[in-house]
Amino acid sequence: MIVDVTDADVLLATAFLERHPETSLLLLSTFRAFGTRLGDSLYSGNVKAIVEGGDIQAVWCLTRSGNLVAQAAGRADLARPIVEACAEEPIAIRGVLGEWHVSEAIWTLACAAYGLTSTFVSKEASYRLELSPQVTAAPGESQVRMLTGADYPQWDRLSLAFLDEQHLPAQGTPEQRQAAFIRSSGLGHWWGAFDEGRLRSLAGYVALYRSIAQIGGVFTPPEWRRGGLSRAVMTRVLRDSTAVHGLERLFLFTGEANVAARRLYESLGFEPFGHYGLFFGG
Repeated sequence: MIVDVTDADVLLATAFLERHPETSLLLLSTFRAFGTRLGDSLYSGNVKAIVEGGDIQAVWCLTRSGNLVAQAAGRADLARPIVEACAEEPIAIRGVLGEWHVSEAIWTLACAAYGLTSTFVSKEASYRLELSPQVTAAPGESQVRMLTGADYPQWDRLSLAFLDEQHLPAQGTPEQRQAAFIRSSGLGHWWGAFDEGRLRSLAGYVALYRSIAQIGGVFTPPEWRRGGLSRAVMTRVLRDSTAVHGLERLFLFTGEANVAARRLYESLGFEPFGHYGLFFGG
């Protein structure tokens, strides 16, 4: 049975998602920040669930940006009812994010049902890190600080360059991106390395729930790479994650073929544990 997850059901849905935190952070963060109904934010949406025998078996949300974020605890057989339920939403599916096997099954069915053509598919290597208060400062860390709303023009320039390099679609209008950035930077969720006032490297939280966060948007333009900027930004993120945000664990994912990024993360103590799926098209 497919049900709408209302505010009264959040505790039950949250309990299900908390059993799979590594691949549920986007949904958990959405609950915390935007509730369970579609709103103005790019990341809001109508949250739905599949219930069998009185227990939740899957939770998903088709966001305003067109991204379907789903958690089905590895049950690819639930992909069909999830896709069919999305036909009732006012937003078309443009992407699917989630644990690899389930998101792959959902995307395959969505392409067949809605005539979508894949423009980007990636089986991402997932990493996690149990945080420690003792993080050694990295060279160049003095150039790194938390970003503020005033940094939006430079942040947007680098973020769009990151998406272009990864062949990923930009999300929303400039106004929507700015609103999202001002909100997240106001919470202390973005960091950057600067050189003579110019933003040269980025990293931030793309989801946060209780004592865990997911890092994303890690990017340094090609002309500024191999100078330790990404390491400096990531090290500051680790330090602030404990000292400022009181977090205990971090997650992130990156392309399997991105050897440089994987070496950086592993050198910082991140451990691989599975795969995450990113699917986009139109």
